[in-house]
Amino acid sequence: WMAVIEPYRGRCDAIFSTVVGGDNRPLFEAYHALRLTPDRMPITGFCLCEGAVAQMPGLYAGHISVMPYFESIGSHSNRLFLRRFRRRFGREARAHWPALTSCLQVQSFAAAARLAGSDEASAIMANISQVDLDSPTAGYSLDQETHYSLVRPHVSVVDGTGQFELLHVGSEVIRPDPYLINTA
Repeated sequence: WMAVIEPYRGRCDAIFSTVVGGDNRPLFEAYHALRLTPDRMPITGFCLCEGAVAQMPGLYAGHISVMPYFESIGSHSNRLFLRRFRRRFGREARAHWPALTSCLQVQSFAAAARLAGSDEASAIMANISQVDLDSPTAGYSLDQETHYSLVRPHVSVVDGTGQFELLHVGSEVIRPDPYLINTA
């Protein structure tokens, strides 16, 4: 990662990362080894969540993440979700977008099956986009065309304890474009 980051030292305002999961740690370690600081050139990305940060919170402090969900969302639905999540997985368990979306997908499937009155795949698919769930992210539904989640972006910065401090919440959901068909 050092060879990738080094040429940009002092030449850009931020590093935009698409690194996913466990591969984030070596990226951030290389960043720190080069003595870079987030106040001068933060790493900004959309694949950094509570699960990765919990392992070494200081490594990620000051960096920015954009995700549909963070534990720090202050909604009643989120507090309820976190209470249930921690009751099931332990008080120290960190909730994150992959965990929440898994739960919401199961709930969406069940609701669509109830609407369809059937467990046949074609009947469920015909009803899946009619499902709108209350969720920690202020509503959850699937796009009729792509069957991907309609999500509201949340921008946050990691604090020194590994918590995500919300900086901005999108005013509306973003329609998914998973195959970049509608991207100019």
